[in-house]
Formats: sequence, structure tokens, C-alpha cells
Amino acid sequence: MIKDILSEKIKNLPLNQFGFIDPNIIDFSQEVRGMCEVNRCGKYGTNWQCPPAVGTVDERRRECLLYSDALLFNTVTAIEDSLDFEGMTTAGVEHTRLSFVIRDMMNELTGDYLLLGAGGCTICGRCAYLDNEPCRNPGSTTASMEACGINVVDLCPKTGFKFINGPDTVTYFSLILFNEGENYG
Repeated sequence: MIKDILSEKIKNLPLNQFGFIDPNIIDFSQEVRGMCEVNRCGKYGTNWQCPPAVGTVDERRRECLLYSDALLFNTVTAIEDSLDFEGMTTAGVEHTRLSFVIRDMMNELTGDYLLLGAGGCTICGRCAYLDNEPCRNPGSTTASMEACGINVVDLCPKTGFKFINGPDTVTYFSLILFNEGENYG
């Protein structure tokens, strides 16, 4: 029932693709998590939703596999070229906004879900993690799929999603895990 209602609610959003998948097909990889550990994005050790604070790959795998269903979705945005970091950032912000729109829809349907997004949390200017304090916005933050060790590139062929959507584009993915049999409302 959640799938039907959610499909109807999101069909007019500016998503490139969306579909429901079985969480058991998701590969979790320490190698993917290793990209976080070499700090390519500069977020490692800076917030509660990035490694190491987000937990281990095994912990995140166990958490994700508590759910019976998942909604995978992506957005594709045209950018000037492969060095258009401003365009990539703007596209990432818009993707996160859409992820939160869908999160709000999930709040209406079930209270038991997990949203994984693209990139580290950016809600606070300075994360409380840096001050050894608890998160100031629990329930509003999200870890990235990659921080959890999810290999998005390998997930795409299993699900019919495209990871590369042409030259001068950037593609972002999010995943919402939930239990179809839960109460909705």
C-alpha cells in the first residue's frame, strides 16, 4: 500500500528515475567506504552523518536490512562541463531538497523508514560532532549511500537505473528503506 501511495505522490516530481527495490540486492562494500576514508570530499570526521561517526559498514548493512522494501530514485542535472563544481553543488542541493520532500511524504505514511542521500549532511553550518556534542537536528539529517558502503555504480545495472546519463550531466541518488506492511496514515 505504501508503494502505491508513494508512487502516486512522487510521479510528478522532477526525478529522472524512481523504482522500488528489494534491499537484499544492495551490495555493501568496505571499498566504497574507503573513498570516504581517503577524504575526497573533505567531510571525513567532520559530522555525525559521515564516517567514522556514522558507524561501520556492517552496522549500516544490518540497519538497512531491517527493512523489507526500498525506494531508489535519482535526479540528473545538466552542467557546463566536468569541472563545473558550482553546477554540481547546486544540483546536489536540489537533489537533497527533493529527498526531503519525499521524506516528508514518508512521514505521512509511516514513521519507520531510513533515508540515505547523496553527500554528507549540510544542515548545520558547523556540526556538533566537531564539538563532541550530540546532533542538534536528529531526525532531519541523512547519511549518504556511500558513507554506508553502498556501491551505487553496481546497484544501477541490478535495478535498471543509469549511473551515467550523458556528457555534461551530474546524477545523484537517494534511497528510502521502509516496511511495506507497516501502518500508514
